[in-house]
Amino acid sequence: MPSEFDFQGLWQRQPVEVVRLSVEELQQRALRFQKRIRWRNAREYAGAAIALALLIPQALHNHGWYFASTLCLMAGLAYVVVQLWRRGAREAPADAGRRGWLHYHRRELERQRDALRTVWKWYLMPFVPGFAVLMVAVSLSGRFLWAMTFGLFSAFIGVSVWRLNAWAANRLDKKIEELNSIEVGDE
Repeated sequence: MPSEFDFQGLWQRQPVEVVRLSVEELQQRALRFQKRIRWRNAREYAGAAIALALLIPQALHNHGWYFASTLCLMAGLAYVVVQLWRRGAREAPADAGRRGWLHYHRRELERQRDALRTVWKWYLMPFVPGFAVLMVAVSLSGRFLWAMTFGLFSAFIGVSVWRLNAWAANRLDKKIEELNSIEVGDE
């Protein structure tokens, strides 16, 4: 059906809103984001310290499969802490203009988005061996129903954490798109 209007041309000719931020505004956004990442990691480190404080007495007290599960969980915890440190906020540029702050902030948003999208691999999977061995230990002690309930609950929590992180990654994608619409211009 032929149309009297050139909708595609109309859409392509519409004015594009150009966003222009000052160096100070870019710097503030980048430093605020960096601070949020550091606080998030600090909370994660505190949680890891609490978990380790709970696991150490278990490792000293348990034996057999329970001991193996505790060691696996401690190893998974150590791996996650190292990965959090590696994926943490990078140092901001000491003296950068608009282009430098824009590049830094975009790169940090992309790094965190990528970390959130792969959280299943570096944050959730390291705990699977420990939970699996714990389920074996509990099953061998005759509490099969409890082991299955624990396994299902753990899977639910894991999937929930994965989905929440995927949602947060999508939000960061929107912020990256917003940064991509910023006019760089001269410093």
